[in-house]
Amino acid sequence: MRIALAILLLALSSPLAHADDDAPVAQPMQPAASADEVCAAVRGDMDAKLPCKKIGSTKLDGATLEGYAVTDPDNIAHFAVVMVVHEESFVSSFVQVELQDCAMMKCLLVDKTAPKLHAARSGALGVLEVAVTEHWRHTNPDNGKTSSDRPRHNLYVIACSKTDQGPPTCTVRQDGDMSQRSCTGSVDADGNLVTTCQETEAL
Repeated sequence: MRIALAILLLALSSPLAHADDDAPVAQPMQPAASADEVCAAVRGDMDAKLPCKKIGSTKLDGATLEGYAVTDPDNIAHFAVVMVVHEESFVSSFVQVELQDCAMMKCLLVDKTAPKLHAARSGALGVLEVAVTEHWRHTNPDNGKTSSDRPRHNLYVIACSKTDQGPPTCTVRQDGDMSQRSCTGSVDADGNLVTTCQETEAL
């Protein structure tokens, strides 16, 4: 399966600002009673022996957001967040990054994943950004020599907030535009995804 050339936006309080027919629907985070339950949710169907690492935390308004990652170096990486509210923990669905994808004498290879956890909207929104740098490697079928394209970028974003009633919720969106045009992006203090392609989108 090809690596998802996408920006995944998980905005846990409301649908995205624009109105698409296929706009994502908010989904509740799942309760997790222990660290083992958290890591099982982050791993999914990955090998249970792979280490589950906490990659940071940030304070929100009345909650804490923690980031977790499980990586199979030759295959895939999963990233997810846990929100702790009044000593109760809730885990998001994971974002999957395929670290290599090869077919027809070419491979899309991930060079680097750089997770960053921070708060936005004065602590109302917690954000995990996973910036991914990748490149295509081509193999000449006649002589076996390889060549590589210039690096390009993807950004996976998990953005989290509490709800008035019930558990925190998540929405998921995919958008392939940024990687196709070699843009980079980040989430600003107001909770907007801002890219170097001069685009701004509210989470």
